[in-house]
Amino acid sequence: MDFCAPGTFGDDCNSLCHCRNGPCDYVTGECTGGCQQNWTGIACSECVSDHYGPLCEKSCSSRHCDESSAYSSCSRVTGRCDNGCTAGWMEKDCTEICASGTFGDDCTSFCHCLDGPCDYITGECTGECKQNWTGITCSECDSDLYGPLCAKPCSSRHCDESSANSSCSKVTGRCDNGCTAGWLEQDCTTSKIYTKIA
Repeated sequence: MDFCAPGTFGDDCNSLCHCRNGPCDYVTGECTGGCQQNWTGIACSECVSDHYGPLCEKSCSSRHCDESSAYSSCSRVTGRCDNGCTAGWMEKDCTEICASGTFGDDCTSFCHCLDGPCDYITGECTGECKQNWTGITCSECDSDLYGPLCAKPCSSRHCDESSANSSCSKVTGRCDNGCTAGWLEQDCTTSKIYTKIA
């Protein structure tokens, strides 16, 4: 009769045990000599209460969960933070800082620093901003620009004369009172003639 390889047990030998001394029982998985560090249970196949991960190597206390995510909610498998992360952290278990160029809650805010990344929590840039960007976090368009990349000049719009340039939205460039004749879209930069040809 064939036995399971050391560290495995069960009908198909596809269950894992993590015994401290010697292999587990190849049928029940029982470890008679205790468990390896951070493992518990009869077969030493469960993480202790304050650890998680495939190897039970991650500590629940190392996570950066939102304050409303109770410590007791630490999943022994994923370590998931039920209510998300504190500002500056991401992934299900909130153990990764925001990627370069992002910051804040869920790392969904963008900064455009000229030299190096911004602070992953506040978004503050210690140096200057990239061209066309301004503000502490370099996330606002310069005064005469708008759009998701701050690449559209407000002066390129064809707003109705009653829409002053000063009303140029940093996000959409929207002309508050509509466009002059022959122009379309909220920022009045699409020609009706071009639309007909296309």
